[in-house]
Amino acid sequence: MRTHSLRRAMCFFLMLMMSCFAWSRSQAVTLFAMDYPPYSIVSESDHQVSGMDADIIRAAFAAVNVEVQYQAQSWETILSGLQQGQMLGTLACAQRPERLPYMFYSDEISTSSHVLISRRELNTSQLHTFADMARFDTLSVANWAPQKLLEQLHVPHQVVATLDEALLQIEQGKADILYVTEYPALTHAKMLGLLGHIKATPLANQPLNTQHLCVSRQYPNARMVINQFNAGLRKIKRDGTFAAIRNRYF
Repeated sequence: MRTHSLRRAMCFFLMLMMSCFAWSRSQAVTLFAMDYPPYSIVSESDHQVSGMDADIIRAAFAAVNVEVQYQAQSWETILSGLQQGQMLGTLACAQRPERLPYMFYSDEISTSSHVLISRRELNTSQLHTFADMARFDTLSVANWAPQKLLEQLHVPHQVVATLDEALLQIEQGKADILYVTEYPALTHAKMLGLLGHIKATPLANQPLNTQHLCVSRQYPNARMVINQFNAGLRKIKRDGTFAAIRNRYF
């Protein structure tokens, strides 16, 4: 019995080593990204991916001799691919309880906060809590973390498909407030020429949300990819590369 158990352990060890060797020889990972500036930016002309989190992830993997390739995709498709183990991972990804069963999270890459976007002339002086939002016509972007939170808290709101659509509805007076992640909203508003027409109002006691490299638990070598990335992330934080990248965007 002891000999049999030892053989099984040795077989498992050899399989693990062969898997590690195969992945290390490839020295490349493919990650999927949506347009979520400034964290990930998808070029309209050639669909190339850049942005703060994208650049940090590329630099961290490069520090451990792993090449990163990005492919642009919708958020719904990315989540489905990670759930089914058909995609390795994605970036600018916040921790959510419903994602834990099928995702591994890296160490923290960046942070984001949720705010209320409104027209500048709208009086938001009485907007402090989620309960206060009931008096306003509220929007949120479908399947984004802020929208999921509104669902969990049973805050009445309308759902729109894209951030640009939501911002245009606010600017046109079709809705009062948009509950959304701050930096992507302000970046898109600037691109649409709306920045001078809107304002951002924080709710009381809103915590910062940490963002990560997220990897499908079902994908081959997923845990190893996370460990390699975390090692590279520690390297670029020590040598100043991490801070230099962040300073380019903020």
